[in-house]
Amino acid sequence: MKNSHVLAIVVSTVLTQLIGCSPLKRAEFRELAPQKAEELAKAAEQSPLTITVTVDKEHHVFLKGERVGTTTDVTPLKEKLATALEKRKEAYRASVKEGISSTEEAARGEKVVFVRAPASFKYGDIVKVVEAIKAVGGEPIGLQDSGAEQ
Repeated sequence: MKNSHVLAIVVSTVLTQLIGCSPLKRAEFRELAPQKAEELAKAAEQSPLTITVTVDKEHHVFLKGERVGTTTDVTPLKEKLATALEKRKEAYRASVKEGISSTEEAARGEKVVFVRAPASFKYGDIVKVVEAIKAVGGEPIGLQDSGAEQ
């Protein structure tokens, strides 16, 4: 008798959860992110809130798709990155004024920089790039696998 009560509770709980979960979107739901991964990546690349430094297999360095030196000559990277960080700071200030993000979120995010490089690279291959980012105030620095040997 006890087992049937437990089974009834489990079945009713599962049914309640299944009925409460609907695959349909509510009328007031609106999408904020593009559907396709390529569209999302493109939107992120164009956003002033995203800063990605990419290193290709020939050791060329790119900032937001623009070539800005090599892993041995990072001077152009420093100049462009300082400008990009300032633009991001302004974008975060605007988002705080508009109530989109908090001051704490802005402070945490305004200096983050991602470095994408081929998985075959060793840290020593991009150490000058990382040092250049730190020199102009970028931190923390996230290291990403570029996913291909560009």
